[in-house]
Amino acid sequence: TVTGCLFERLDSNGVSLNGWNRGAAVTRNEFTNLGQNAVAAWGTADGYDGTGGLQPRGTLVNENFCRDLGHIQKQSSFYFQAVTAQTTLSRNIVFNIPRAAINFNDGFGGANEIADNLLFNTCRESSDHGAFNSWNRLPYLTTLRDGKTPSTVPADNEVHNNFIVANYAADGDCLDNDDGSSYY
Repeated sequence: TVTGCLFERLDSNGVSLNGWNRGAAVTRNEFTNLGQNAVAAWGTADGYDGTGGLQPRGTLVNENFCRDLGHIQKQSSFYFQAVTAQTTLSRNIVFNIPRAAINFNDGFGGANEIADNLLFNTCRESSDHGAFNSWNRLPYLTTLRDGKTPSTVPADNEVHNNFIVANYAADGDCLDNDDGSSYY
């Protein structure tokens, strides 16, 4: 659990979750003037086989305040995930960032929920993507669809009750699902 912290003027990520990680909670923190992402989660797979479980799963990112990040790495987000599943992003306030506020690098496993967030002044330097952006360039094998059967079909993701302002000519508007991204 990382809670009640101030992450200010760091040249890199505020919080980084890597490899096997279960039930992490990043709550009620403030992230400001960071060089990269506020929170990054990155797992691994054996090629396309993600059944080994070496990924962050069940992460809660809740009630955080984030502004003015991406001063060094321009493809920064408030929250970035790759080869990660079952994340809940809720009740966060995010603004003044160079690209998407929330970025899912792939469709690994699914079962993510994005709810009750306030996202605005995103994509300020690129006018690319939306406040939320997802990709899915490689199918991964997981058991997350039904909890037992290996499948390249991820569990459904839920996006609801967010307040998103797609300003700065964001070409993806609010929600931008690219490159085969589906199951939302």
